[in-house]
Amino acid sequence: MSINTLNIEQFIDSQLLPKMPALEHKRTKQQKYRWILFLIFPAFLGLFFYLGKYVINKDNGIVILISVFVDVFLLVMGFNYLFTKAHHKTFEDAFAETVIAPFVKFINPSYKYYPKGAATLIDFLAMGMFEERNYNLQGNNQIIGNSNGVLFQYCNLYVSNPPVVRIKNEQDDEVFYGSLFVAKFPKNFLSQTFLYYKKAALTDVISTSKTHSYLLDNWHLGDVVKLEDPKFEKQFKVYSQNQIEARYILTTNFMERLKKTSTKNDAKYFISFRDNKIYIANNNRQDALQANISKSVNKKVLLLDYYLEIENLLNIINELQLNKHIWTS
Repeated sequence: MSINTLNIEQFIDSQLLPKMPALEHKRTKQQKYRWILFLIFPAFLGLFFYLGKYVINKDNGIVILISVFVDVFLLVMGFNYLFTKAHHKTFEDAFAETVIAPFVKFINPSYKYYPKGAATLIDFLAMGMFEERNYNLQGNNQIIGNSNGVLFQYCNLYVSNPPVVRIKNEQDDEVFYGSLFVAKFPKNFLSQTFLYYKKAALTDVISTSKTHSYLLDNWHLGDVVKLEDPKFEKQFKVYSQNQIEARYILTTNFMERLKKTSTKNDAKYFISFRDNKIYIANNNRQDALQANISKSVNKKVLLLDYYLEIENLLNIINELQLNKHIWTS
């Protein structure tokens, strides 16, 4: 479902922008408190050097001084972390309620929006491009709906892999962080086709030790597909079990859309066409439907970007529905 640009701009002007000052106040208030906490430490540092004049020559004075310094430093940083995390969450909730929920309802009142919802591990692995492991998943900003007879879901996902043997303070490997869009069509694709952004595969989906990739080996995905678009082939690698279908799927409009969005939004796509579903995973390490708390949200162009994130994906559904060459009967 495509909405006239003028209509969406009118919606932003009349329904969203009047609410932005209150949301902006909440954001700047948190930032102000955060800076206050940071200023506490320099003040303590001055006190530290002042006291040093009196204790440095005493027995164990320097040891005591350093111990106090470390304890207070950790205490201040701990308070800063907890305070920021708590207030950031409050801001996220307010932003979801004030901006994203109205956008979803405006696009289609029947769509469901779950700020705390997300896809499952089964959904993520069904894409067919990542090794099957017991990954940890966290997610939010889930949208579920039916667009012209096609069921879909969208969400933000953070996927990590815990080490087999965890060394002290060792973190999970980051496998994927970005958005996942899944659309289920009433008919099956003729075969399976996969494509991914080359830089994403080379630099992003690898462990923190830089020794292992969580992507499936290319030979699992099919044969390399050659296309008549040098710029697209420079950005994306395409594999398929059916060369003819892959070329039908990757229409000129589809390739132009991917080239444009990957350049404009630093999108790093992993896309698969399997059975009756399309999976579009953008591993750009961003929550596309969440505001950056360090930047103003009171901007019309920024609000329009949140709408376009959803609308562009829904347009892909419409484009595929009209492409009769790629469906089985």
